[in-house]
Amino acid sequence: MHRAGSLFIVVALGGCGGARPLPPATDDLDLAGTAVVDHGPGRVDDDPPAAPAQPVALVAALDAVGPITAGTRIPDDLPALFPGDTLVPTTHLWDGRTESAIDVMRGDERLLAVFHDAAARLTGVWIYGAEVRTAWNVPVGTSHADAEAALGPLACVALALEDAGRAGCTAPTLDNVEFVLEPVGVWIPEPRPGASDPRDDADGRFIAAPRGPVAPVQLTKARVTRIVWWP
Repeated sequence: MHRAGSLFIVVALGGCGGARPLPPATDDLDLAGTAVVDHGPGRVDDDPPAAPAQPVALVAALDAVGPITAGTRIPDDLPALFPGDTLVPTTHLWDGRTESAIDVMRGDERLLAVFHDAAARLTGVWIYGAEVRTAWNVPVGTSHADAEAALGPLACVALALEDAGRAGCTAPTLDNVEFVLEPVGVWIPEPRPGASDPRDDADGRFIAAPRGPVAPVQLTKARVTRIVWWP
């Protein structure tokens, strides 16, 4: 790169009574007021590339689900709250009604469904991802027995319509949280031919519990598959 004080090429012009200096035959000047040609990446004066956005760690508590609180505007606030994740506008069936939501995707996994009304107000969150930790130590995937060990006895009601075979369970200490467990019902053993003990060697047939309160025996194989949170 040529800078001030470098060698100039001098050309004699007839009739001018002297010589006029011309700039060097290059476009790579770095003099004041002169643009520097961009030679592509690798230049020391290039801005460094922006670091990729890092997904946020999510913890569900009574007053928030990760960065989401009762005052979060949906969907306007979500891109800044979930850098590195994909936001997908969608609808979900909720007790027979179609509700607008934004799915928060991390790779191929759906972590959350964030529900909102026409005025962009948050109306609820469904937690789907097992990596979303909870302040009460009952994440998605927890068995019914382990959930009761952490929270005490749960009050469970079998659901219907699109949620047939599931139950909504609540704990007395969590007013705005419901756990959806499945499968909820009874297994009718169907012994395999020649089985020595039909109780231990059976395929079985599952019958979903009808809507209403369910007995603990109907929850023996059930696990948390969704957590519902209201602001």
